[in-house]
Amino acid sequence: MLRRSILLTLIASSAPMQARAGEASIGAIAVSVEVVSNCTVSATPITLSAREGVTTQAESAIDVQCGPEQPFTVSLNHGDYADGTTRRAFDSAAMRYLAYDIYRDPARLFPWSDSPEQSASGVTNAVGQARLKAYGSLRTAQAISPGKYADRVVVTINF
Repeated sequence: MLRRSILLTLIASSAPMQARAGEASIGAIAVSVEVVSNCTVSATPITLSAREGVTTQAESAIDVQCGPEQPFTVSLNHGDYADGTTRRAFDSAAMRYLAYDIYRDPARLFPWSDSPEQSASGVTNAVGQARLKAYGSLRTAQAISPGKYADRVVVTINF
């Protein structure tokens, strides 16, 4: 992760200026500033549920904190229990999986992944903040058995 910090170095001149009584003496301070990039990202959980053949859809807020007006790209990996590029949540008690998807749009037309064409881009505002939304849904063409399923998707920010 890249970080943005400011390093201020003050160096006093090593050659003292001599002045006579009643005269001013002038010295110098060399100043250098280094600005290093830093962005952080956090996300709220996506909680999906299903009952009697009806599945819900859910969303997550992905908050980005960087410097002001910083362009960035956010990608999502396929999760801990993925089968190739298919995201799956796992029920450890029953040893079952449920396939689900995460999208960049509320209509759920544009998948969100870690491939460049399926990541989301943005620019932070004047105070260095941006909020993206991730939209989740269970895949419909699967048998859904009762249980508690979980997965972990890694959110990565590039800037």
